[in-house]
Amino acid sequence: MFTELRRIIHSAKASDRNRRIAAVLHVVLWPVLLIPRLLWPWRRRGAIERILLIRVDGIGDLAMCAAIFPGLRQKFPHAQIDLLSSENAAPVAELFVAEGWLNHVWRMPLKERGLKPYRKLAKDFRRVKAHLAEADQWLAEQGVVADRPLCAMHLGAFYPVKEWPLERFAAVAQRLYDLTGAQIVAIGGPPEAEHGKALAAQVNFPVALAAGKPSLGLA
Repeated sequence: MFTELRRIIHSAKASDRNRRIAAVLHVVLWPVLLIPRLLWPWRRRGAIERILLIRVDGIGDLAMCAAIFPGLRQKFPHAQIDLLSSENAAPVAELFVAEGWLNHVWRMPLKERGLKPYRKLAKDFRRVKAHLAEADQWLAEQGVVADRPLCAMHLGAFYPVKEWPLERFAAVAQRLYDLTGAQIVAIGGPPEAEHGKALAAQVNFPVALAAGKPSLGLA
């Protein structure tokens, strides 16, 4: 802002009136902005202690924004980073807690009547892990190993118009396997179970089929 004011003051194209206004603002704004900073010093950059992320909708929406979590943790390694999520997507959000990207997942009911559940959530906020043993055991049983890339593919969508063609998933999966030896896991709910089987039939390597499993944290 002050750079722009100085540019106007020294500009030959600016009118005398505009230059005078810019000069007055340049003089007046310095103390206006400086005095509060002297009386209430800002925290040094990087000293943010608590961050709350809010994403209270579906599993797919949460998955699409999950790419920011690692970068946010890298930027604020010591901050308490929490996520407010819908009850439906919370089991998936817990996976990000297990990765260390988030500290805690708060669950918000979306279809409750009355204020009682929301009051409880507010109380929990003021008061201020995931259990992955099942998934780890299941992956090991499928032959998934830790020293090779792992790629999870969600093959379906709530609305059919949002579904990507299965043959394209298969082409991507095959290329990942050929180039990197990636292990592919087909995830999703019961409607995606058949998609997973169809994917496995279109590639020349084993696909771990987690879609349709009873545990959302596993599927």
